[in-house]
Amino acid sequence: MRIFAAQELMTARPKVSLDGTWGFCYDPGDVGEKQRWYQPDKPLPEATQVPGCAQAQAHASAGDPEKDPVIKREQFMGSLKYPCAAPAWYHKTFTVPGDWASEKVFLHLGGIHPAATLWLNGIRLGTTTSSRCPLRCNLTKYVELGEENTLVAKIFWPTGPLMNGLWDAGCAWQGLYRSAWVEAVPDAHTSNVQIIGGIEPLAATINLSLGGTVSRRRDLRAVVEIEPVTGRGSYGGELKLKSARAGEVASLRVEMPGAALWSPDSPNLHLATVRLLDGSEEVDAAQVRFGLREIRVEGRQIVLNGTPVFLRGGADDQSYPESVCPPASKEFFLKRLRTAKDYGFNYTKSCVEIFPPEFLDAADELGYLVCQEMPFGLRGKYRAVRQDPPQNWIDMYRREQGNIMRADRNHPSVILYAMASELGVRAQSRRSFQTFNQGLPTLARKLNPAALVMDVTHVGHGLYSPRTKLGRRNTDLIESCAEGQEGLDPLSGPLRGPDPKTYSMPWLLHEYSWWTALPDPAIAPQYNNSAIKCPAYPIIEESAQETGLIDELPRFVENSRKLKWALQKHGLEEARKHPLVKGYHFWVIHDFNWCPEGILSEFWEPPAEVSAAQFRMYNDDTALLLDDGERRCFAWGQLLRLGIQVSHYGPAALNKPVLAWRLVAGRKKLADGSRKLSRMPGGTLTGSFGIKLKMPHSKSPRALTLRVQLTENGRQVGQNYWDLWAFPESGAGDWLAHIVTDLPFLTRAYPELKRRRPESVAAPAVLVTAGMSGTILDFLQRGGRVVLLSQGALKEYRFEGDWRNSYTNCYRTIPYLTGQHGNMGTVVREHPALGEYPHEGWCDLNFVHLISGVYPIELTPFGSGRIAPIIRSIDHYRTMADKAYLFEIAVGKGALLATSLKIAPTYEAYAATRYLLHAMLTYAASEAFRPEQSVTREQLESAIVTTNRRDQAAKLADGFMKYYE
Repeated sequence: MRIFAAQELMTARPKVSLDGTWGFCYDPGDVGEKQRWYQPDKPLPEATQVPGCAQAQAHASAGDPEKDPVIKREQFMGSLKYPCAAPAWYHKTFTVPGDWASEKVFLHLGGIHPAATLWLNGIRLGTTTSSRCPLRCNLTKYVELGEENTLVAKIFWPTGPLMNGLWDAGCAWQGLYRSAWVEAVPDAHTSNVQIIGGIEPLAATINLSLGGTVSRRRDLRAVVEIEPVTGRGSYGGELKLKSARAGEVASLRVEMPGAALWSPDSPNLHLATVRLLDGSEEVDAAQVRFGLREIRVEGRQIVLNGTPVFLRGGADDQSYPESVCPPASKEFFLKRLRTAKDYGFNYTKSCVEIFPPEFLDAADELGYLVCQEMPFGLRGKYRAVRQDPPQNWIDMYRREQGNIMRADRNHPSVILYAMASELGVRAQSRRSFQTFNQGLPTLARKLNPAALVMDVTHVGHGLYSPRTKLGRRNTDLIESCAEGQEGLDPLSGPLRGPDPKTYSMPWLLHEYSWWTALPDPAIAPQYNNSAIKCPAYPIIEESAQETGLIDELPRFVENSRKLKWALQKHGLEEARKHPLVKGYHFWVIHDFNWCPEGILSEFWEPPAEVSAAQFRMYNDDTALLLDDGERRCFAWGQLLRLGIQVSHYGPAALNKPVLAWRLVAGRKKLADGSRKLSRMPGGTLTGSFGIKLKMPHSKSPRALTLRVQLTENGRQVGQNYWDLWAFPESGAGDWLAHIVTDLPFLTRAYPELKRRRPESVAAPAVLVTAGMSGTILDFLQRGGRVVLLSQGALKEYRFEGDWRNSYTNCYRTIPYLTGQHGNMGTVVREHPALGEYPHEGWCDLNFVHLISGVYPIELTPFGSGRIAPIIRSIDHYRTMADKAYLFEIAVGKGALLATSLKIAPTYEAYAATRYLLHAMLTYAASEAFRPEQSVTREQLESAIVTTNRRDQAAKLADGFMKYYE
C-alpha cells in the first residue's frame, strides 16, 4: 500500500487521535524486521511521546553512542545528549469505531523523520522518505472496526537519495514529530484545496481536487463560503463537478470586493469552507485559511501589495533545546515570533530547511514573511552530490519540492522559495545548473504562482548576475554575501557588491554578518533539563582556568557582548545605506551555545543590554542612518561635517517629514537643528542631509552623542543615536625634555624632539622606538624607560593562511566562532597611560582605527595571567589566550610600555591617536611610570621576534573563497 503526501485540511471528519505515549525501542542490530517486531503480539519495552522525537530523552535500548558506526562516520548528532542513529521502532494500539463501516479509514501522519516503514496489524503498508510534509495511508482494507488495531512504525536513516537539512545536521533526530490520527473519510471527498489571492481586483481563485470514486456521482458540486477570521463580510460561489474525476483540478473564482489585505502590519486572514454536495446532501466539508496579498519584484524593489518592502530577516536556524525537534505547537511559535517582531524583524529563512505548519500558522496570524528553503543538501555527501546530481536524485528533488509546496502554499506568510543554498555556480555541472537554477524554480512558479522564487542563496563570492556561463538563472532575487563580509571591520567603507550601473534585481545579504560574542557560562544551568549539550560553557571555563584568566571571565563575556551589539548596529545600518540592498538574512536571530551570534539567547530570551525599542531604531520600517565619513573620532575646534540618510519602507508615504537633530556631551547641548524634508514614498533611500557645525574648544576628550528624530505631523516615525568622540590637540608637554626617539613620524611632528639611536641613549631618558634589541635590553636593565610602538618587535598573536584562524588582526569578532583564534573584544582598565581617553572599560568604535589591521601581543612568555594589561584583547573561548594591545612591565631597573596599536599609521589623520600618544609619553616621562608586574630579561628576550609582517588580508580572503567554492 502506497503512503502518499497529502495536504492537511481542517475538517469535522470523525477522528481517533494517536497522540500520546507509544511503545518504543531502538534496534542497534537492525534485527527488528527479522524478529517480526511489527506483529501485534510484539510489544516494545520502552515508551516515547508523539508528537516528538526519540532523541529528546534517554532510552536504554540506544546502547553506547561511542560504538555507533553511523554516528562516528556521519558526525551528525554531536550536539545531542542522547544520540542514537539505530532504527527506532514505534508501537501504538487503537480502536476504530464500528460505525465507520460506510467510510474509508485513513491514517494521517503529520510528519515523520527521516524515513519510515509502516505496518498495521502485522501487514506491511509501505515505506516513505517524505519527511517534510503530511502523509496519508488508506487503511480501509486492513483495519479491524470496533477492535483493537496495532500500528507499528520503523523510523530509520535510509541510503540513497534523501533530503538533508538542519534537521539532519548536528542535532539530527528521528521520530513522529507532529500529530497522528486515523479518520473516517467519505468515498467522495476533498483532497486538496489551493487558494490564490488577487488584489486587482480583490478575488480568490480556488483550485479544488477530489479524492475517492467521484465519477459515480451525478450531481456533485462544491459550495465555497469565505469569511474573514476577524471582522465582517462574506463571499462565496458554487462549482459544478458532474464530470470531475479523482485527482483532477477544478477552479472557481470568487470576487471579494472590500476584503482586507494580508500584510505584516495588518495580517488579515480569511477562512474558506468548501462543502462538497451530492444533490442536497453534504458528503464532505473542509476549511482552509488564507490571506489576500500580492508579492512581486519591480526592478530593484520587492513589492508587497503595491508597496516596497525591506526584508529584515532574522534567520531562524531552528534550535530547540527544549524538544530537539520542532514542537507541534502554534502557541510555542507565536511566542517566538512576537519576540522577533518586537525586535523589528519581519522575515525569516532557515538554513537549508523548511518551517513546519505550526510555525507557518503563527506567521500567518502575526504577519511574518517566510522563505521556505528546500532541504536539499546541507552537509557531507548530500551537499556534494548537488554539483552533479544523478537522475534519481533529481527525481527526488522534484518530488519532495512538490510535496512541500502543495502542503504550504495557502499560507500567506510564505512569500519566497529557495531551491538550494551555497551551491557555487563555478563548481556546478550543466545538469546541476539546469536542475537547481532553472528546472526547480520553474516547478516552484507552477506550484505556487503567488510566491517569489530564488534559485540558490549565495552562488559564490562576486557572482551577482542572473547570467552565468551555464545559462540564465531563473530567479526573482539575488541573495549573496557582500564581498569580504567575513572580515568586515566597521568604518572601513561601504559594503561591496554588485555594480549599481548594471545590476537590476533586489539584492539580499546572505548570512549577514556573523558577529559573535563569547558563550556565557551563566546560561549553562538552563541546559540541565535539555536534551542538547552545551559544550561551549565548560570549554570556556577550562580554557580560562588554564591561562590564569578565570577571574576575568565574567568581564570578558560582558565586554564581548558590548562589541557584538556595536557591530550589529553599525552593520545593519550599513546594509540599509546600500542602494541595492533590499533585505538581509541576518545570521542568526538566536544564539547557539557554541556560537552566540544572535539577538536572542538560544532559549529566545531577549538580551538585558539591548531593548526591543533600541534595536528597532535600526531594524524597522524606517531607519535613520549616519553618513559619518567612516570615522567617529574628531578634533575639538574643527568643522564637523556629518550627514543623515533615511531608509523608509513604511506602509504609507511620509508627506511632510521633519528631521531634527541634537549633539550633546553628557547633559550639555552643543548644537541642534531641524529641517523639513521632501515627500518620501515607501522604498525611499534618501541622499545625505548635511549637518555642519564648528566644534567648540576643550582641553579634555569627551564622548558625544548625536540624536536624530524623524516626525510626520508631530508623530515620531523614526529615531536613532550614535556615539562620537572629540579630542583636543594636546601639543607638546613637559615630557618633551625627557623623550628621545628614532621614529621619523615623531620628529616630524615635534622638530624639537631629540632624535637618537637607541645605543646612544642613557637613563633616565625615555626612548620611544618601534624595535627591540640587545642594546635596548641593556638600557632597560640599567633603569631606562622605553615606549615600544611595536611593529612586530614582540611576538604577535597571529595565525596566517587559514581563514578560520585569521581574525586576530580584526576589530570585529570571529564569524560563527570557527577555528580557535581571533578577536572577541577588549578590556580597558583605568590607567594614567590613557590620560582621559574615553573607554567605559572596552574599546568602542573610537578605537577602530587603532585596532583594525594590527595584531595583539602575546603575554604568554611572561607567564600565564601575570600581566594585567592596560588594553587586553579577548581571545576565542577554546583557548582564552593571554594577549594585549597595550601593557607595561618592569625589566631590571627599567620600565617598558609596549603597544601594538596602530599609532604611527594613524597619527597624522586622527586627533584621537595624537592624544593617546601624548598621554602615553606624559605618563612614561613621569615618576608614576613604575609598573607593578616585573619580568626577567630572559622572559622579555623570549618574546622578541625579528620576522617581518606579511599581508594577512589577502591570505584570509583567498582561504575563504576556497572554502566556499
